[in-house]
Amino acid sequence: KLVSVICALAFAALVYGWMRWRGESALVTIVVVALTLFNPLVFEYATSAFSEMAYACFSILALWLIERFSRVEQATWRDAVMASLAAAFVVYIRTFGITLVLAGIVYLWLRRDRRKAWMFSALALLWVAPWFVRGLTLPGDVGGYSQQFMLKSMEQPELGMIGWGDLILRVILNFRAY
Repeated sequence: KLVSVICALAFAALVYGWMRWRGESALVTIVVVALTLFNPLVFEYATSAFSEMAYACFSILALWLIERFSRVEQATWRDAVMASLAAAFVVYIRTFGITLVLAGIVYLWLRRDRRKAWMFSALALLWVAPWFVRGLTLPGDVGGYSQQFMLKSMEQPELGMIGWGDLILRVILNFRAY
């Protein structure tokens, strides 16, 4: 639980740093950070042993470093390594983090700076490849994400799977929560 608390505090510090770096006023930034820290979901996850706060912390770090990398005049390999490693680390926390890596790749390509886009793409894919190769080489049927998603409770798989009605309810409740 201590790691979750540390990640929650780091998450708030990163939100503060990123917003100030982007030029937001101190008052607006402090209000956003306070609203973030006192959000009931953040408070709940910060005091649990789940990976939500680590995922949030490294996601914000990766987004900041990707944006910073996209804005530097003369991109260096160091900048590319930092941004791509942060994005890849999100994948290692949760495989779903691949969406952040892909979003970073698309973002850099849309900015039409081919050199930066190639640098980030090549490094990020290099960093995440071992995770996916490992997943492909695991013995037996360990179940994929979709199978885990359909469980009533990941912590208690013996409760069984959800049905279509439960899936619709889960989507509605998650939509309301966020």
